Amino acid sequence: MDLVKYGKILGYLEVFQKLNSYGDHTCCYSFKYINNTGSVISSLKKYFEPNTNYSLALESLEDWKSVLMETLESWFYSDCESGDKSGWQCSGSMRHCCLNDFMGMIIDFFGEKDIKVWRVHISSNNENEIDPPYGTYWDDFVFGFEDKLFLLHLGVFEHKM
Repeated sequence: MDLVKYGKILGYLEVFQKLNSYGDHTCCYSFKYINNTGSVISSLKKYFEPNTNYSLALESLEDWKSVLMETLESWFYSDCESGDKSGWQCSGSMRHCCLNDFMGMIIDFFGEKDIKVWRVHISSNNENEIDPPYGTYWDDFVFGFEDKLFLLHLGVFEHKM
């Protein structure tokens, strides 16, 4: 793993995390290596321990670049709950440039390797449980190449006032 490239991804996520954390919510954006225990599902279950009241499902993404771009735009530049994109007063071309920069970092990190990407769906096994294991709203993606797995987490906690 190229630690410089990894650090750039983490730094980019941290900047947008801080820019989007204000008022009654805190954002949490991360990109983490997760131990591969044989399958993506078993690896995620191990990663999420001790939170065991959740069911995991994976959605394979053939066109992962466009799905990720759309998701990143929502998390980086809009109110996560409402989807209102007017919160950031910057031009569409500036947004596109930043999104392309981040996507370039992800692609550069993995190089020319054959990347498999899944969207992670988490649901509670307890109908009385409201919040998922680590946020009020979230989007997670697993990147797999060779025998390595990385989890991109985009989440927000709403503080009860």
